[in-house]
Order: sequence, then C-alpha cells, then structure tokens
Amino acid sequence: MSSSRSRNGGNRSVDLLGLPAADLQLVNQVLGEGEVSALVKSDGDASHELRVQESVFAGVWRVVRSMDGQVMSDVIELGPVPQALKAAARDDVWAQVPRWTGDLPPNVQNAPSLLAEIEDQWRIWRPGQPAHVVNLTLLPMSTEDIGFLDHHLGTGRVLILSRGYGNCRITNTRMPNCWRVVYYNSQ
Repeated sequence: MSSSRSRNGGNRSVDLLGLPAADLQLVNQVLGEGEVSALVKSDGDASHELRVQESVFAGVWRVVRSMDGQVMSDVIELGPVPQALKAAARDDVWAQVPRWTGDLPPNVQNAPSLLAEIEDQWRIWRPGQPAHVVNLTLLPMSTEDIGFLDHHLGTGRVLILSRGYGNCRITNTRMPNCWRVVYYNSQ
C-alpha cells in the first residue's frame, strides 16, 4: 500500500492494490458506500472500465480501474472530485464547436439562443467562479429543442449518480466545463 500527493496540491491517494484480502475487507467495511457513484464509459472498448464510489465519509472516494474484468488499480482518493473524472471530462471536449447552418428543424425555437448563452458562459468561466445554471424546466422547451441541445452539446463518457435527497444523474457534455444535471423525483 502506498500513498501519494499531487504536486499541485490536488487530491491525495492511497493505493490498495496488493493489500491482503483481510485488510481489504476491513477497508471496505470502514469506508462503506456513500450516496454518489460514477462510471466513465469506455470509448468504444468495453474491456476498460472505471468505477468510482463515494465512501460514507465526505471527500473520500474509491476509484477502481479494470480491464477485461480484472482490477488494474484500486485507489482511495481524497478530494472534492476524483481526478479521473475531471480528466475524462477534459478529454471529451470537442476540438471545435459544432455550428448549425441553414434552417432550424421543425419545432426548434429556444435551443439556439440557449446554446449561445451556454457558449458565452463556458468561454468566460474560470476556476473559483460559481456555476452558471440554466434550468430547462423553467423555460418553454419543446422535445425538439431538448434534442437540438443534446446534439450540439454532445454527451461525454462521465456518468455520475447521486442518491441523496432524490435521484440525480450528472453527465459531462462535450463542451468545456459544461455538465447536464437531471433530477428525478418519486413520480
């Protein structure tokens, strides 16, 4: 078992690979499972998998990478968000923003102006600034508007699930620092 600290003051990690089975079982019992889990979908290769599970302690994460069902790394990471999730989201960003030319599809009315607002925000956002939130449930959005947004923002490989005060699914888009949050209620 080894410990490391990021040079830039980032997350700390403890490698669990090679830990004796009894010790690993104790670590699993102590950490438990918190309300947040994440998966980084493989990019066309289903043999690679990255799973993240929050422990019962805030800011303590279990990050497990596997290939063909075999664990390649098993790490406890301390920090607000595991570095692997940030890295995958950065890697997913499109090199060029897709632009729509021509007539809009039928029933698409509000999505183009929302895309312009979202682009303005991700271009000026800097670390430490509060998030800019666009609440789509408060806007007149057609099904076609939502599809247009999804197509132009893209969907990344990071999927985060939160089971806190109701279920919530968070996915990265293909735009920098832009995430899609969907809340589910009991209905």
